[in-house]
Amino acid sequence: MRAAVSALVLIALTPSAAAVRAPAGTVAFLDRGRLVVVDVTSGTRRVVATHVSGPPGVSGNGKLVSVGGRIVGGLTLTKGQLVWAPIGETAAFQTPRGAVLTWSPGGGRRTVVPASWGASSFA
Repeated sequence: MRAAVSALVLIALTPSAAAVRAPAGTVAFLDRGRLVVVDVTSGTRRVVATHVSGPPGVSGNGKLVSVGGRIVGGLTLTKGQLVWAPIGETAAFQTPRGAVLTWSPGGGRRTVVPASWGASSFA
């Protein structure tokens, strides 16, 4: 059962063969409750959120930044952590009841693994 859950999440987050990987170049980190984004090429630093905690994340295309389950400047998807797809703007997250969903700005929320399947974690 867990193998099937892992495979479904992997399929949902795997880019198509025609997709081009976005160039690496954005790093996000927490500094005393401030979420800082750095452009690796130019060295430019920006504080994009204050008084925050949780694991930082950056979308595959580098356009969206998250901390914990919240997208900076946008909505909160979960109290847990978001896992970003390697390209584009798709994130996956788990609900407290064990469902795994994906979200993207253009597609909204989509259930990948229903709560009844009992996922305890995902990658």
